[in-house]
Amino acid sequence: MAIEEDNIPAQGVTKVLEVSHDMSDPLDITIDWIEYLDMEVSNSNLSKNLHDRSIFLIEMYSKSEPFDAWILYLAANIFNLYVCREKIDHENERSIDLIALSCLSIAWKSREKDFSILMLKAKYTELHTITHNMCSHMEFQILDAIGCTPTSITIVTPINLEKYFKSVQKMKFDFNKYGALFCETIIQCQSEYWVEKLRSSLIAALAALVISTVFSSELFNMFYQALKDVQIITEDEFLSYFSEMLKAFRKRKNVKKELKAYFDFRSIGKLVSNVQVHFQYLKM
Repeated sequence: MAIEEDNIPAQGVTKVLEVSHDMSDPLDITIDWIEYLDMEVSNSNLSKNLHDRSIFLIEMYSKSEPFDAWILYLAANIFNLYVCREKIDHENERSIDLIALSCLSIAWKSREKDFSILMLKAKYTELHTITHNMCSHMEFQILDAIGCTPTSITIVTPINLEKYFKSVQKMKFDFNKYGALFCETIIQCQSEYWVEKLRSSLIAALAALVISTVFSSELFNMFYQALKDVQIITEDEFLSYFSEMLKAFRKRKNVKKELKAYFDFRSIGKLVSNVQVHFQYLKM
């Protein structure tokens, strides 16, 4: 696969990250957006130019149907996770392009299980050198490297939203301390029937809200309002699903062994007893 050289960002140029999206995109294009996509590149062996090229590639093909405003963000984060974990040190543009497209495919499959690279190939003739088998093999490799499996592909997407919530909450508590609990709650809820119809960003938002119940009602409400303001969750969605996620949160010790084995969970303190107080506070 080849990309026009004029379209490839030069060394050190970040304008490729300053993209324009549909108004329905809950992620506004701000300085923070650049930080989201660039946050881990310094930890990899990939050159800045190749990294920016890959993000450009993901952005360029993320506009294809089925469009989802979160696809670019999630695919870029999966890409960052993979290149940092694997310490990619080769400068082969073709192989880097394959990794980027595979990350894009993983992000899409978290919403559209039937998505295939063939859908992109049908629309973009320049992708003719990328085969379905090549992309599928790379997807397995990426999922394995970031600590997941194809059977838990829907888990990857909401977990990658953790870093976004760290910026959204804008409050004086350290979300890092609860990262393991966030992941564990998401994994636990995968066995719940009501989760299947929810978008990944909503699953992640519900998990983050449940975890925020360990703080005061005031902070909980601030976080909830922040998520509403960026259109990640609506009041109806909160009232419909928060209590269900809360139940999954309480059952987290029963996470299936085959799923729990993929993540390194820290020991979490006891569950607070005032969860319902937070729920009632929002109704006031």
